[in-house]
Amino acid sequence: MARQKRKLKYLDSDLINLQDKIHFDIKDELFAEKHFRYYIMCNTSKSSSIKTPRKYFYHKFKKEYFIEKNNQGFKYYSLNPKISKSCILDNRIKHESLIFSIINAIFIDRKSEKITESLLIAIGLVIDILEVKSISLNNINDFKTEHQLIVYDELYKDAKYPNQDKRDITRFFSELSLLINDFILVIPKKYGKLNSKGKLKELSSSVMYQLDYFALEELKFIKVKAEQYISFIEEKKALLSVKNLLTTLLHSKKQNIYSKFLINKLLLDYNIDASVIFKLHPNKKELKIQEILKTLSIGGIVLSNNEQLAVIWTKELFPNYPKNIQLSESYSCITDSLGGRKFIKEQFGFSVEEIDRYLYPSRETIYPLYLFLMIRTGLNNETLLDWKVEKKESKYKLKSDDLGIMSLIESKKKRSNSIITCVIKNDSDEMKFVNFYINWAKDIFESSKNKHLFQYFNRTSSKESKIESLNTRILGYIKESPRSFFKKYEIYNEKNERIDFIDHRLIRKSHNFQEYLKGKQEFERQLSKKHIDSRTTKNHYENNSIEWSESKKCKIAKSQNFLVSMFKGNIIRKNHPLTKLFNGSMANCKNNKKPTFSNAPNLKENEYCIDWTKCLTSCEQASVIPKIHGPVIYAWIDFMEKQKDEFINEEHWGKEYLHDYKAATDTLKYFNEDEKRFCEKEKYKHFEFVKMILKRTVKIGKLKSA
Repeated sequence: MARQKRKLKYLDSDLINLQDKIHFDIKDELFAEKHFRYYIMCNTSKSSSIKTPRKYFYHKFKKEYFIEKNNQGFKYYSLNPKISKSCILDNRIKHESLIFSIINAIFIDRKSEKITESLLIAIGLVIDILEVKSISLNNINDFKTEHQLIVYDELYKDAKYPNQDKRDITRFFSELSLLINDFILVIPKKYGKLNSKGKLKELSSSVMYQLDYFALEELKFIKVKAEQYISFIEEKKALLSVKNLLTTLLHSKKQNIYSKFLINKLLLDYNIDASVIFKLHPNKKELKIQEILKTLSIGGIVLSNNEQLAVIWTKELFPNYPKNIQLSESYSCITDSLGGRKFIKEQFGFSVEEIDRYLYPSRETIYPLYLFLMIRTGLNNETLLDWKVEKKESKYKLKSDDLGIMSLIESKKKRSNSIITCVIKNDSDEMKFVNFYINWAKDIFESSKNKHLFQYFNRTSSKESKIESLNTRILGYIKESPRSFFKKYEIYNEKNERIDFIDHRLIRKSHNFQEYLKGKQEFERQLSKKHIDSRTTKNHYENNSIEWSESKKCKIAKSQNFLVSMFKGNIIRKNHPLTKLFNGSMANCKNNKKPTFSNAPNLKENEYCIDWTKCLTSCEQASVIPKIHGPVIYAWIDFMEKQKDEFINEEHWGKEYLHDYKAATDTLKYFNEDEKRFCEKEKYKHFEFVKMILKRTVKIGKLKSA
């Protein structure tokens, strides 16, 4: 279907009114009017992570806007934003009229942030390349078809341009082809498909096995540590008892920030002023210690440095941690937040960042669950991230239909606007770790505005709640994290190269091959992937699969070896499963170009022997497999015996059948008793076959004329 041109129907006088409706920020008044025409409004979704729907293409105004937003308290707006490639006006002021002409024509409606940025970058690149070639344009209508070839030649001549630049420029030229009547979209064959990213290859089975194994191991480790931290916090009150606090304080050699925290805790919770201990003379201090210890019916323990105390004091000093890192008012008189974090590190040997990992779910600790579920379920990123939780009887659980032994989880696939159902056994590892995570993240679900499963705390987030949802952008941050799953576990590909990250889209393709190895039929695999047409499964998951192709080649090779062995008579017939799968004629032929039976035909170069009735009659090329050919031989013998009644006498019958009959009965001597019983039982299936073949007495030439 031909692409239709869009008409440039508006005049400059109409432009402001049109732009006023589409690209004027009516929600944020800050510099909305002053910066008007120097930003483009983008479409945003609820899950979008961009700070503002404005996409500035003039850095001077962008910086002014960011600084003022920061001054208003929105600290995630940098005071010194980087100059992005989409800020195309700054270094191209002399091309201002051309830039506005292009923008006004292309952006007659709002586009996504990604497409908007892509087009802006392309505009800047095209202008730069044409300027190098001394080509000057005044407005969008000056673009000609040949300008594409000039730009593409430069793109592919200079290695500094990445593939993304080429795709951006192709998108830009595609837009021009819809706007300019005499502009024809041309992509020369020598450049290939600029917008093609190539077929995705699946992960090998060995990589999939490693990912699955280590993801499960990491989940087990996280579960143990997280449950340990939960128990630490539950024991907080018992551990920070008056006896333990006093005992620890009395055994401290000098007053420091830790002793101040202990004194403060005793005063706040137990109304005991223990500061007097450090005001006494050393000799009197010892007496005071003995006096206090006598008042304790049971001696307390010294709170020595360990991981449990590091966790407990983190929660004591920062009660709203990780939602915010403000120090408790009870301890703010002693130190500030930074001093509190420094105290945890110096006193107990654990930094707040180390404690973060198991005190609450983070993006590094949620990733193994995401990876594990992708591998085990075969769902794609979009549908898996749509899993939700719900609250029932004051307890959070996975939103699903619980059928007793299994649960049905529904998620939405937005691209096709369809509902995808996943079935998980309730006693499986998948459900076990999902339930663990939900219990671990219950504070997140209580505070969050949405109920998606894959949410976590990010202490450094600019959001007030510090709660974020996992998405494909976040996966890139996980890759760079020093606590990355791939940095902890050594995973190697088939070339013995260590993997530092994966393309998660490949897991679904690999999962399809794993189902094939498990014996699932094509229809089952199609249903599993929720594909409407089996061709989708084949085209995207099988035809371009390297491992799938290798598996098919291996199967073909094995089949060929089996058939060759079968024709040679080398098949071991005892307990061979494949001998039960075929119902052939009376023998296989080792070489149907060289028959040796009496009166065998003289074959021409393009002829082959197909006279199966003579295979057993003195032909050296015959190879009999009892459980394949035996039932036919038995049926053949029965048929020949019944033919005696059709002849005038036995002598006439003998002329027709005696040699064949003797050859067939002699063959049975080599069958064992089990094979004979099998053939006798199965021979009835071939009665009609042997009669039908024998009645084919007309020549092939006559059959053709008929």
